[in-house]
Amino acid sequence: MNIILLGFKASGKSTLGRALAQTLGRDFLDTDTLAEEIHAARHPGETLTCRAISRAYGLERLRELEAEAARRLRDEARKAVIATGGGIVLGAETMRALSNLGPRVFLDAPLPLLEQRLRTADSPLFAEKSVAELYRERRPLYLRYATLLFPVEKDTDPLLLAARLAEKLGETLNYFSEGALPPDPRKGPEAP
Repeated sequence: MNIILLGFKASGKSTLGRALAQTLGRDFLDTDTLAEEIHAARHPGETLTCRAISRAYGLERLRELEAEAARRLRDEARKAVIATGGGIVLGAETMRALSNLGPRVFLDAPLPLLEQRLRTADSPLFAEKSVAELYRERRPLYLRYATLLFPVEKDTDPLLLAARLAEKLGETLNYFSEGALPPDPRKGPEAP
């Protein structure tokens, strides 16, 4: 079973994902890297980052590559920690492909921290909307698709955060291995 990390750009998905994979002895995969590889295979000699793909071909093309990456992961990924792109929740088909791979952890970084981290970001995302506007649009989607909420409040040692997340994931992984749905992360603990 895989662990899928969701969250806004700069919430720490890749950094924490690598540390969590190391902590749990799992492979680390990144949907952005996979989308870039898919693009490069279709355009030999053209090696572009996701940012460059969205600039050259548009955000819709990037979303199509993310959907293809999710389908490949659905068919191939086993026992991996998977970091996703911040906009992956915008694709319903993409999220369907990821839904049965394992728990989806929303790295819930507060808006001021994200704004601080993205202060100098050169992204086509922020050409038309501010970080705050995109955050307010996407946060409900992260909450909808998450099976586990993990607050990221400040810059902390990734291995320390990974240890905390691994502990928190213990119960959620048990639910998934038993084929049951875990409790809704937006609700408090259930009364006995």
